[in-house]
Amino acid sequence: MTRAGSFRSALVPLVLLANVTLLTVPAVAEGMSQNHSSGPVDVGGGGKQYTVRITYTGDVKGSGGGSGGSRVVEAPVPVKCWWAPAASFYRDPRAMYDFYMDLLDSHSTSQYASERMGSPQDYQDVIDKAAAGQKYYWYRASCRDDADLAGFTHDSIGSVNVLKAFPVRDGEARVPVPRVDPEQVAVRAFEVLDLVDPVLDRNPRAGGGTGAGWTVVNVPTWFWVTNARALGGPEGTRTVTAQVEQPGGRVLRVVLTARTRGLALSSPAAGSVSCPPARAAVAWARGLEDSRGCTLQFRRASVGHPDGYPVTASVTWNATWTSPQDPVEHPVPDGTRTLTTTVPVPVAEIQTLVTELH
Repeated sequence: MTRAGSFRSALVPLVLLANVTLLTVPAVAEGMSQNHSSGPVDVGGGGKQYTVRITYTGDVKGSGGGSGGSRVVEAPVPVKCWWAPAASFYRDPRAMYDFYMDLLDSHSTSQYASERMGSPQDYQDVIDKAAAGQKYYWYRASCRDDADLAGFTHDSIGSVNVLKAFPVRDGEARVPVPRVDPEQVAVRAFEVLDLVDPVLDRNPRAGGGTGAGWTVVNVPTWFWVTNARALGGPEGTRTVTAQVEQPGGRVLRVVLTARTRGLALSSPAAGSVSCPPARAAVAWARGLEDSRGCTLQFRRASVGHPDGYPVTASVTWNATWTSPQDPVEHPVPDGTRTLTTTVPVPVAEIQTLVTELH
């Protein structure tokens, strides 16, 4: 009979590869930390996805579609490192003790067990505390990149042990939060960034009769955006700061910045033009030169188009992210978004009678 006794059949395979212990674990962890609203889900590449709490501030979509303030959400995010149940019997302190001692007694695994899995006293302490009524569950540390393992466990528990028992309160193990990938936090921040369609006004806009709102052939028609946040202000930027609790009480802070080059206007009867944000926000006023505004010039009347020629206005955003630990700007995956508005513009042709030539 081995030390594990009847638990031997429940022991999971142990593989030593590049100084990392790989233990088969259940697909979904039980007893997650209070910082998670769900267990891990495999996302491929040896990674896991956890639901974590993210605090957003800045240009954030509000509950009513507005912008500003702060917002706390729980979102699934792929993580770099996490704690998972150590084995199928991770709730049994005696089984974990026997498992560890078998590894310690084996010539091929004793060094790894002593260096990376704690001491016999660690396992005995859990047995003693369990006998006194305190529950503990054993977990193991895992990382997508083995190079991150030592830093993750040291952040979480102050050592490089890959196995650790965590106390259970109210039926839930108090497991340290996972180490989140900042790029994935940036992806989530881009999803909550407050970007809105541009709203246009224009001049000329002749009134009266059936031609209400028409402009004139070969006259520069001035367009401008009336909702400032659609352009991100004169600098054409929108930002969101995201914060996530990390192991060791640290906070991961990611700053997402989206930039636009401004407004793009196009119409089948007037060509196209691009205007920087500051120019696209300038409203027509008497005395201003046409060069100050964003203008199109229609070449012919909108005969055959009862509502007028379509004019399409679009603003394209490209997002990057930085963090205090990584101040270099990185592009956000799929971090490009174009918002478009199309409005009809009736175009009239004014006939001019020439009475005298010089």
